[in-house]
Amino acid sequence: MRAFRDHRSRFLRAAPLAAALALAGCALNQPPDREALRADAMPSVKAPEAWAAQGGAPGAVQDDWLATFGDERLHALVLEALAGNFDLRVAAARVERAAAYAKQAGSTLYPQVNLLASGSFTGSDSGSAFETAGLFASWELDLWGRVRSQAEAGSAQYEATARDAEYARQSIAALVAKSWFLAIEARRQRAIAQEMSSAAERIAALARERSRIGRGDEYDVRLAQAGLQGYRDAVLQLQLAEQQAVRAIETLVGRYPAAALDTAPQFPKV
Repeated sequence: MRAFRDHRSRFLRAAPLAAALALAGCALNQPPDREALRADAMPSVKAPEAWAAQGGAPGAVQDDWLATFGDERLHALVLEALAGNFDLRVAAARVERAAAYAKQAGSTLYPQVNLLASGSFTGSDSGSAFETAGLFASWELDLWGRVRSQAEAGSAQYEATARDAEYARQSIAALVAKSWFLAIEARRQRAIAQEMSSAAERIAALARERSRIGRGDEYDVRLAQAGLQGYRDAVLQLQLAEQQAVRAIETLVGRYPAAALDTAPQFPKV
């Protein structure tokens, strides 16, 4: 009995010390000061009060930015690209995995309860078995903040992965829109170049006729023909640019890049 009282007395004297250690462990150290880190990393660099270059518009990218163009065909192509892009599927799977990791890291803050059962066959004719079962509970006392830091790291990793997936989604939409507008631009420039090529053909014919009746010379004929070949080359270059832009769209939406997609003849009215 006396030994029990001595043990109880020592436990009561140690309890306040254990509580003080637990409270001290809950007070985590603050992260380093930003200015102190900058002074250590770049002691000779002084950041200006304001940036010289104009930055972008503040705020997050809105989901309805595509609707400002008022182009239904472009909107349908973007939706097709988002639905069939393999990179976005991988990014979505990574978000789900990061969410599971964050949930697993946060679950360690709470007590863990496990149910274990086992059995063995005796091998006798009666076929009896010996079975055991037990309910076990465990909880890690987070004195130094390791578990909390791990949970915060899991949440930060999930947020970063989700932002990466959103960046990929917006980037694919922007690439489809950019390729669509480049195709329209190349188509319009090609039409202008074809008109200029037709005019150059008439000028070359006129130069040949002037040379035939003695009102011109061979130099004017060669000069007109060189101008005509230059405009014809411009038509081919712009046709190739239009095909490349169309193939880029078809690749983004998951189609075979056959340059068979018909683009709009005019830009949408913003």
